Order: sequence, then C-alpha cells, then structure tokens
Amino acid sequence: MREAGVEQLAMRAAGLSPQSMRHVLDTINHVRALEGLPDIED
Repeated sequence: MREAGVEQLAMRAAGLSPQSMRHVLDTINHVRALEGLPDIED
C-alpha cells in the first residue's frame, strides 16, 4: 500500500456499506481496464 494514493483510497473506503464497497470496486476495475492493467483476482 505504499503506492501513491492507495492508502488514501483505503482510508476513505473504511465504513462504507457492502453495496457501496462493491460499487467502488467495480469503478476501480473499470478504470484499471481503461488503463490496460490486468484483472485482480479476489
């Protein structure tokens, strides 16, 4: 989590509902795909 911004994302996600967390993860996965990054397996 030392990459720039990763810790900030994690801190802001703390306390979100499971539904909101799923939405955040879906958004991040979409942005990763736009940038040509590989899928992350859960």
